[in-house]
Amino acid sequence: MRTTKKEFWQERADKYESEFERISEQIHRIESTPEKRQKIRNYVCFQREVFGKLIEAKKNK
Repeated sequence: MRTTKKEFWQERADKYESEFERISEQIHRIESTPEKRQKIRNYVCFQREVFGKLIEAKKNK
């Protein structure tokens, strides 16, 4: 069975849309618990601090 380009891309769009929804639900579940939300915040702050230092070091070279 051959599909047209339009059908092919529509199927891919549907697949990625459902995948996006699934991942969004997982993120929402993770963020729904205070402990996990705090861990995510701590990690993001840590990353920001590390990248900030790397950028400063690069500017000062």
